[in-house]
Amino acid sequence: LVVGATKGMQTQTAECLVIAEMTTRNLIVVLNKIDMFPEEEREERVKMAERKMRMALRGTKFEDAQMVGISACVGGEKVASVAAGGGGAASGGSSGTGSGDGDNSNVFGSIAGTNNIHGLLHVLQSQIRAPNRDAQPSPDRFHFAVDHCFPIKGQGTVLTGTCLSGSVCPNDMVEFPTLATQKKVKGLQMFRRKANIIQQGDRAGICVSNFDAKLMERGIIASPGTVKLIRGAIAVVRKVRFFRGGLNCGAKFHVSVGHTTVMATVTFWG
Repeated sequence: LVVGATKGMQTQTAECLVIAEMTTRNLIVVLNKIDMFPEEEREERVKMAERKMRMALRGTKFEDAQMVGISACVGGEKVASVAAGGGGAASGGSSGTGSGDGDNSNVFGSIAGTNNIHGLLHVLQSQIRAPNRDAQPSPDRFHFAVDHCFPIKGQGTVLTGTCLSGSVCPNDMVEFPTLATQKKVKGLQMFRRKANIIQQGDRAGICVSNFDAKLMERGIIASPGTVKLIRGAIAVVRKVRFFRGGLNCGAKFHVSVGHTTVMATVTFWG
């Protein structure tokens, strides 16, 4: 959870916290832009920002979340753009707006112009665990969350997103469940390189032909016949503590599953 050290908890921070409470057991709070604190007061001001966040997290399952203060871009974006263009001292890492990380480098390469990125990397490496993923290709249970869809003239329509399960290869058939249509995969690309297969966990672009990009902005595609559409569902509902509105039978709410959102009429029991 990235929080501005000088601003603390904001509306969008609370929204992200609600999502975190529903989706994960562990949380790392990153207090960014600590370079905005005067250097002689920085240590104490960072501790104060941590205390305020602890108070905001009280009552959640993240009360003991690990926190780390950093500056992802010392001096702000303008300084970074000047450095990238070779016009500023920050590109050499020797000025006062350079890194506070000693040799300015690690196994990931130069990190000049930052502050305490090493500390953040150490926390991430100690906390993150590799998820269990499919070891073998599974084309019969391919499930892909689409976050963007756009046409390329002369090529087809590209769907970018994340493979949630299974695998897919060029010439495989995929289904658009909400549109009740199937298309053949024309090509795959990961990080601007052609791919022969994408599997669970991969970020990729999938090119299909004869598909109108205006029909989908966000959603899912999957192996044919694996996703069933429903008209209703029974679910356990817990009111988010930040929600000030009422929960009344017959009310309409947006219901989101992954990247798909629909309007639903709700009925409450109990």
